[in-house]
Amino acid sequence: MEETVVLTEEEHMEEFMFLGLRMNKGINVNKFKKLFNQDIMKVYGKQILDLTNKGLIEKCGENIRLTEKGRDLSNLVFVSF
Repeated sequence: MEETVVLTEEEHMEEFMFLGLRMNKGINVNKFKKLFNQDIMKVYGKQILDLTNKGLIEKCGENIRLTEKGRDLSNLVFVSF
């Protein structure tokens, strides 16, 4: 018997961030806006600024991705979301 888990919108956003940051190209801020109809900086601005200041993530064009340091400390990044 299969069990279905229904995620809240907040959980979908968290999953988008978590899974997207695992990819080399990172997450696309425009895709976030299209999927959730929200500005990523309004939802996660504090976390993004904090992680950027710590050198763990960086903005690259329309994407936010892990830095080399961020890859080494990715668990610290993921728990922020």
